[in-house]
Amino acid sequence: MEKPTVEQLSWVFQKLKEHLEQGGNYRDLIYDLMGLGPEAYEPICEAGGKDVADALDWVHRMSDLDVEVDMDDDNNDDSN
Repeated sequence: MEKPTVEQLSWVFQKLKEHLEQGGNYRDLIYDLMGLGPEAYEPICEAGGKDVADALDWVHRMSDLDVEVDMDDDNNDDSN
């Protein structure tokens, strides 16, 4: 597989950002936002797409509840 272009990566990140803003499940992301068909389900899922979609949806739902999500990893102090 060739490395994707900057434009292709920008499109993917734009769709991920939209998914974060709108929420929804994995199918919403790949079928509705990305406009892909059923053949995309398995390969993107195997590449981690479902995990990413679920994580973005979780952050979206937490923001709807006005829950502050701390994305900093305070437990990873490299100064020791």
